[in-house]
Amino acid sequence: MITLRTLSALLLTTCIACGDVEPEGSDNSNENWWETGAAAAGTSGESTSDNTPKETDDKEATTTEKNSWTAQIDTNAGTGTFTYIRIQESGDNCSLSYPVANATALTTCDACTFAWDLKLGDVTIIEDAGGCGDYGTMSNSHLHYGHGATPLTEYAGVTYYELYESTDGMVWTNTGGYSSLSSDGDQWNFGLK
Repeated sequence: MITLRTLSALLLTTCIACGDVEPEGSDNSNENWWETGAAAAGTSGESTSDNTPKETDDKEATTTEKNSWTAQIDTNAGTGTFTYIRIQESGDNCSLSYPVANATALTTCDACTFAWDLKLGDVTIIEDAGGCGDYGTMSNSHLHYGHGATPLTEYAGVTYYELYESTDGMVWTNTGGYSSLSSDGDQWNFGLK
């Protein structure tokens, strides 16, 4: 004979397993899937390609380490900022940024909606405790990135697309990063993690 208490526990467990109710303390509404390593809302967490977010194991979920290369580009002005942040348990940290001095449109990426040659200005190093490496030596260099035509996922009302990169502006590779545009198309955000 099933007691009322047992029946209640079974119903609650079923609702949690189905995703109807989140357990207490699991509010993820302010987190971004690319920063946490968790699966984006609406995805199973199991990747069907190398580009979609994957579930993390318990060790990754509790780590405080971070390694990200992100950009915010004003699509009207062709200027913006690249930022690199590396936080390591060993203390080999880095935080730096580069201004984007100018951007030139490229038409060589067939898998992209658009692609640009981005010229970096001089580096501003906020912290280099041994973790910046080559990221600290890119002043006045050119980077080639493209906003892919294939969507990865949608999260919090933003659609994220594949990110492409080229070393010569001719041959393009899917980096496994993400790329998104603001709703008005004025802001291009992308990054690698």
